[in-house]
Amino acid sequence: MAKYEVLRKPLTEREIEKAIRDSRPVDGFISEVVAVRLGEVIEAGGLDGFFDLLSNRLTGTELLMNIDYDMVGHKGDELHLRVSGDASQIVEAFGNGD
Repeated sequence: MAKYEVLRKPLTEREIEKAIRDSRPVDGFISEVVAVRLGEVIEAGGLDGFFDLLSNRLTGTELLMNIDYDMVGHKGDELHLRVSGDASQIVEAFGNGD
């Protein structure tokens, strides 16, 4: 059984920037395991809402692009999903003071 650490709060601006620097050769992409409850997935209202939920869990914004996810485990109704996506727009927004 693979071990993983679940991210319990969104990455900070500095953590996102570091993750992007460490993501070479795939520029701009970050990846972490986040927790979502099954009810939240159902209430998300479709794929766009689900991706917004995942983006918010990982980055605290809805700006993560090209999102991909894999379920790596669960605990009760809490799903553990490895979420990856392009965070370059988030860094640009931080730079613009948005």
